[in-house]
Amino acid sequence: MKDDIIVGFRNPGNFVHDPLSEVLRVGARKLLAQAIEEEVDAFLAKQRHLQNDEGHQRVGCVTAIFPKE
Repeated sequence: MKDDIIVGFRNPGNFVHDPLSEVLRVGARKLLAQAIEEEVDAFLAKQRHLQNDEGHQRVGCVTAIFPKE
């Protein structure tokens, strides 16, 4: 069995904010937001048929109350 190798991370406080890093960071945020939105849409689609005792949908989308801009 080999010994584990521990690698220390750089201190993020010393990170240099350059334009390329900012473009990558913004792109990553957009991709993550898109992936989360698609996961939520898929979940809601699978749960759409469920109803409560009064016949209303059990699971709903918040955008029906708070529309996206």
